[in-house]
Order: sequence, then C-alpha cells, then structure tokens
Amino acid sequence: MKKVVIATHGNLAQGIQSTLELFVGKKQDITYISAYTQGQADLDTQIDNFFARVTPADEVIVFTDIYGG
Repeated sequence: MKKVVIATHGNLAQGIQSTLELFVGKKQDITYISAYTQGQADLDTQIDNFFARVTPADEVIVFTDIYGG
C-alpha cells in the first residue's frame, strides 16, 4: 500500500492539507507533519508514529518543504 507523508516547517503542512481536502476530499490517506510548531507533538514523535504504521510491503512517498529534506 502507498503511504504519503507531507512534512514541513511551521504550518505549511496544515495549509496543504486544507487545500487538498478542498479539492479531493478527506478520503486520501495522507499524513501531515508540522515541524517546530506550538500545539503539535514533538517532531521525532510525529515521525515515529508515522513509521510505526509502515510495513515492509508499503511504499512510502515523502514530500518536504526543503530540497533534500
């Protein structure tokens, strides 16, 4: 199964989530990670939580807001 994660600094991931849900709805299985923001879990915890749900059979696609991120 394909798993998609969008990880960004600040609230950009939340903005992308809002935009994607506007166009394609909430049916997409995409994980959004906002780094270094107040009110969000620690970045390491967010990443660990995502990869805890990944199996060897999964294909993971990661989008970030910086080249090589």
